[in-house]
Amino acid sequence: MGNSTDFSLQDLLALENFNPALTKMDAYLDKLKPRFAEMFGDYKMPKTMSQIREHTRHVFWKENLFGEHYSELGAGFKFTTFPHLTVWIWTDESNPRIEQFKKLLQGVNEGFNNGSTYFELLMPL
Repeated sequence: MGNSTDFSLQDLLALENFNPALTKMDAYLDKLKPRFAEMFGDYKMPKTMSQIREHTRHVFWKENLFGEHYSELGAGFKFTTFPHLTVWIWTDESNPRIEQFKKLLQGVNEGFNNGSTYFELLMPL
């Protein structure tokens, strides 16, 4: 829709199907959350609309995987270019364990990997 206030047929179809699709995404994420929590502990699940509007995603994630330094491990739905499932892990260069993290990323040959701070695996719906 961009800056235009005119709705196209495609916009109307998307709006008509938005709630049923969101309900399905929530049901899918609800299946993942118990196993995720079992493996990694508590997670964050933000308000859906802010994540969709600001980050084009509907996800949950765990913070501070490497102690006190900020990092993320998350899963959910991402809507850039096309809708897909996503799993990612990220930390920044100032993390005291960054060399360990880089070594882990070196052994990964699939998904998107910047070789130092970020790995993401995408799966089309």
